[in-house]
Amino acid sequence: MTTTPEPKARPGRNYFGRVKVAGRWFNPAAMHGTANGYKNSGCRCYRCRVAGSAEAMEKRMARAAQRVLAHGGWYHPHAPHGTANGYSNYMCRCPACRQAMHQVYLKRKARRRANADT
Repeated sequence: MTTTPEPKARPGRNYFGRVKVAGRWFNPAAMHGTANGYKNSGCRCYRCRVAGSAEAMEKRMARAAQRVLAHGGWYHPHAPHGTANGYSNYMCRCPACRQAMHQVYLKRKARRRANADT
């Protein structure tokens, strides 16, 4: 178990006391197995990661339920349109969100090709 410098914590986060164990952040003071342990304490143990993922999936599914069918495609009325966030987290498939996600795809593809050449 090694102690490494703490990254800057966002307001409301209790990242102090975290240590790196086997390459992952672990916070002994966290409520393990809760989304709070993942988000606010910054613990990345298996139980906290599973809880954080489950909460994120629940939020995505709740946002997906708010979509409406418009002009032959799914549209989310509250999504940040024209962003990859709107496409991925709100599951909006309006032309602006689809174009934004396509641009992300092209950047990732170019980065993969550049890394394959080196």
